[in-house]
Amino acid sequence: MKYNKKIAWAAIALLVLTIAAYWLLSGQEKSKTTVRRDTSEEVLDQARRLSGIGALGRVEPRSRVVVVSYDGDGARVEEILVKEGQAVRKEDVIAVFSDFDRRQAKYASAMAKVRLIAAKIQAEQSTESYLLSEYKRMNELWKVGAISQSRFDEAERNLHQSQATVAALRAEMASGSADLDFSQKELSQGKLLSPLDGTILAVKARPGELVGSSGVVEIADLTRLDVVAEVYERDITRVKIGQKAEVKVAGLREPFIGEVRDIGFLIRKNDINDTDPLADKDNRVVEVRITLDSAAIESLRHLIYMQVDVRLI
Repeated sequence: MKYNKKIAWAAIALLVLTIAAYWLLSGQEKSKTTVRRDTSEEVLDQARRLSGIGALGRVEPRSRVVVVSYDGDGARVEEILVKEGQAVRKEDVIAVFSDFDRRQAKYASAMAKVRLIAAKIQAEQSTESYLLSEYKRMNELWKVGAISQSRFDEAERNLHQSQATVAALRAEMASGSADLDFSQKELSQGKLLSPLDGTILAVKARPGELVGSSGVVEIADLTRLDVVAEVYERDITRVKIGQKAEVKVAGLREPFIGEVRDIGFLIRKNDINDTDPLADKDNRVVEVRITLDSAAIESLRHLIYMQVDVRLI
């Protein structure tokens, strides 16, 4: 009986030692796994810091590409005065529309009306001046009884009538001037003017065509170019103003060097997609504008909106 008890206690002790050994070895294994995981994450973070921040981008003028359009009602393009690649100055005439002659005639009519009213006011003011002096003279004569009451009343009535005519003409002048200003604005809309100094990138309408939603021309200032990089939201906290960037353009051996000028405020879906069919097509990104050095302008001025590879250093 005593012998059986010893065997039982020995079995229990062995079981306890086995469980303890298992937990000890298991803990060591978990510790090694944690160490390996922590080490792996540190290596990845260090690799990211060394390699910089990668992003896809596009070439874009700093002025943006401006679509110049026309808000006239049913007017057609009469004449296009520019061609693609042509340099223009601000307020140069780009196009003339079919209703320009009608607008010009309306303006000329409004101008003639204003000039006629101005002449009438000038003539009536001369009459008013004469009638005022006549009224003063009649008033002195009436005071000493040299003229009758009716003569004095007539002089006063004539003066008041002239003053009322001048007031009415001035009101008519105000209305005519407003019409003239409006017709002048309409006349200015009969021609399309360049909104900036720049280069005509594309002509979207031709003589005889109605102006569509695509506008008349696209224009941009090509003397200063940017790259708009779409940086993943997880990386944006590592981007700083003034940070250097390398811009790699397909077909060119050497990258261009740029500098971060502006960081966007909005997180949105990406517009630029990788050509890799397995790449994520629905990334969330922040736009970062990178100013390119002067060496890039001549090479990239014919590549507006071209996709490029960006590495923020």
